[in-house]
Amino acid sequence: FKAVNDTYGHGVGDSLLVSVAARIQEMVGEIGFVARHGGDEMAIVTHIGVEASSMLAEHIVAEIEKPYSFDNLTVVIGCSIGVCGLDDSTSPSDLMQRADIALYEAKRRGRGVAVGYQPGMIEAIAARGHLENDLRGALALRQFYLVYQPILSLTTDRIVSCEALIRWNHPHRGLVSPDEFIPLAEETGLIVPIGQWVLEQACREAANWPDAQHLAVNVSAVQLRSPLLLTHVAEALAASGLPAS
Repeated sequence: FKAVNDTYGHGVGDSLLVSVAARIQEMVGEIGFVARHGGDEMAIVTHIGVEASSMLAEHIVAEIEKPYSFDNLTVVIGCSIGVCGLDDSTSPSDLMQRADIALYEAKRRGRGVAVGYQPGMIEAIAARGHLENDLRGALALRQFYLVYQPILSLTTDRIVSCEALIRWNHPHRGLVSPDEFIPLAEETGLIVPIGQWVLEQACREAANWPDAQHLAVNVSAVQLRSPLLLTHVAEALAASGLPAS
């Protein structure tokens, strides 16, 4: 929705909201109530049960993806939906919270899907929040360190390069898998300062290696989109004295 506003203006965005609401209202009919929840979010309350509501949600996802025409303009969007039933909540606020968590999971799975709330989702979100908070302090507390994967030449049987790999030694969790914290760092943007530290630390350590050995450092797609990457590389080389070659 934001892309539509930014590209075509708020007038088209407003017309789009009206059209989307009309499509949803037509599909829901008398079995529920439709309201705009805020921004580009809408909420539906139904009395047909979770299973039927989940089927309705999937139909809505498919219907929303059909093109919208405004004068000579055609717009195509998508949507994600989170579904929660009364069995998973004890109050209206709990119902909305769990539906929102299911919506977050739908977006995490790649968007354009409807996901029902499952027991344990709220606990997983809380755990992720704690891990994110810990991740924000890990760099300042010097909890990261590097290990190196050697790359050998088959002809000489000698190490010709080493790949720097980050590790996180959490004071309470112990070693946290990179598969767990790297995606989180990318989602939150923390991968940029963490990646800067990796470059600096790896270059500093590699400066003491034999001249024939090269250094490899993994770079996230988020770092590649950052205008700071070239500066971080140049500063790491300058500070360490490691030859750029």
